[in-house]
Amino acid sequence: MEMKAMKCILIAVMSLPSLAMAATKQSMKIQIVAQTEDRAIKYRNGGVVGAFEGTKTADVVFMVNAIVNGDHARLKCFENHHGCTALGPGDYDAEIEKDNVWVNTTMPVTHKVIRDHWKVSGSW
Repeated sequence: MEMKAMKCILIAVMSLPSLAMAATKQSMKIQIVAQTEDRAIKYRNGGVVGAFEGTKTADVVFMVNAIVNGDHARLKCFENHHGCTALGPGDYDAEIEKDNVWVNTTMPVTHKVIRDHWKVSGSW
């Protein structure tokens, strides 16, 4: 019986940091002012399909200037070198935790919600 009690206490203690982290996220609106760095990334499918399709180019955004809580913040894409969704100037829903910002955008036509992870990398 003591072993079960110890396991329950251990599980409860281990879950406390995750509960505390969840409580620190804030939902708010942020304003994107401008894209500051974007790159055209070329990719190519392999094999016979790649030979017929050729090389494709995608514009990928890596940094934007934003206003977060009245502060001028430069946000850097943190999506594992894939780039983030292009954000035009305007207001967006976001969740903020320390220097992490998750920006929600809605794609035109499909209305699919995209959630990209950005990091505050300085000010502008």
